[in-house]
Amino acid sequence: MTVLWIVLAALAVAVVLVLVIGALLPAEHQASDAVVVRAPAERVYDLLVDVARAPRWRTDLKAVDVLGEHEGRLQYRETGKFGVVLFELVERTPPTRVVTRVADEKLAFGGTWTWILTPDPSGGTRVAVTEDGVIRNAAFRFMARFLFGYDKTIDEVLGALAAHFEPTRSDD
Repeated sequence: MTVLWIVLAALAVAVVLVLVIGALLPAEHQASDAVVVRAPAERVYDLLVDVARAPRWRTDLKAVDVLGEHEGRLQYRETGKFGVVLFELVERTPPTRVVTRVADEKLAFGGTWTWILTPDPSGGTRVAVTEDGVIRNAAFRFMARFLFGYDKTIDEVLGALAAHFEPTRSDD
């Protein structure tokens, strides 16, 4: 029975430490990364703003429901690994800039993703993403900072984008 109490006490201390450390971390963060894709900026831009097509190239998404315009911004709902999240296209500047924002303020996380598309000397496009994020929940802040990192989702999405534009080879 003593071992059980020791284990329970250790778990309680771990939970308290996670919450205290998470509460001490800033709620806001910035993360960024970039990739070069084998496509002109116009094609990349068109893919990014065609949110309905995102599940075709983003492996983390199951579905996207386009909801229409709200106050001049296209709103859409993504269903994926983070559940159902409401987003909006904040800015569309063809073919160089796209800004998206989590439009549901009740979630434990939020913020914007700013996509910058610039020509690359290779003939492709350098795609840079900057996340200006907020994590409202202290436990989530701890996990984001120490377990999976702020840029994990950015890296996954950029990897999927690059894979989408990679030429396919057929083995005849």
